[in-house]
Amino acid sequence: MIKNNFLSNINFFSTSLSMSINFFFSSVLIILLSLFNFLDLAAEIGLTLSFTLFLCQIFSANHRSLIYLEEYESKVNSIVQFRFIITFIILFISISMISILEFENQFFLIILSLLICIQWISEIFLTIKEKTKSYDYSNKILFTNLVF
Repeated sequence: MIKNNFLSNINFFSTSLSMSINFFFSSVLIILLSLFNFLDLAAEIGLTLSFTLFLCQIFSANHRSLIYLEEYESKVNSIVQFRFIITFIILFISISMISILEFENQFFLIILSLLICIQWISEIFLTIKEKTKSYDYSNKILFTNLVF
């Protein structure tokens, strides 16, 4: 009983942490850079990530909530394919913005935009695994995000 309770708490913690990193990574990064006086980099990151997140949210279509509905279970592959296709468009627009504004850390900002898009796609997989209470995937995502 204690072991099951402990595992349940660990799974809840790791899933919550994985979702939190997925959603709040960029905000924490900007705050940390500002606190350590990397203000120019924080501003570049803030503009780039705000723009990238804005585009991701435009095309989200509330997929996370829809996945919990029974009639959308068969449409998960379509949602993932849609997000992959839109990711290329978002990356193209973000890279164009980074180039037009002539940011100093262009490669780093492009990688961060890519990371945001990957997290946007992985949100669907995290939601599916959360719905089925399969915690292995969320633990792997958590580990990957922490390493990155």
